[in-house]
Amino acid sequence: MKKPGLQILRKQDGYIRKEASEITQIRARTIQYYTDRGFVKPDVAAPTGRGTTRRYSRKNLVELSFIRELSAHGYTLEKIEIIMEKVRESLKKYWDKSDDKPCVTDLFLLLKEPSTKDVEVQLLMKEEIRLEELITRSTFRNFSIIGLEGIIWMILEAANGT
Repeated sequence: MKKPGLQILRKQDGYIRKEASEITQIRARTIQYYTDRGFVKPDVAAPTGRGTTRRYSRKNLVELSFIRELSAHGYTLEKIEIIMEKVRESLKKYWDKSDDKPCVTDLFLLLKEPSTKDVEVQLLMKEEIRLEELITRSTFRNFSIIGLEGIIWMILEAANGT
């Protein structure tokens, strides 16, 4: 779902860690830790050595917020690492890289068997979720669905303010 009238501005040179921290409400040191662990890979300027300034895209800011959301749902860092690897790949299909903005925002993260190391991760639009099918015909016993639209809009609106 697109919000009418919201002009999404693009910061061409990306966001430094301090700006990313202000926008996502995640401590700068935590953002550095997530980057060092490989949970987020800066799209604008990746670290190339000691003293290099990392620059994050808005997609990276959304990814950081996904990590915060997963952590709030009780997922361990090891599980978040597995999930984020798959989310990063899936997010490409819903993100316009040239404008650094989402093509759609009504996304949901579907985690099948999230308590196992073989967690299956899908990023889906609202109309792609077949809840009845998940409940009645599913071969897996456990799943979680996390709505991401609010997170995406929060980041886009906060990024417009910088």
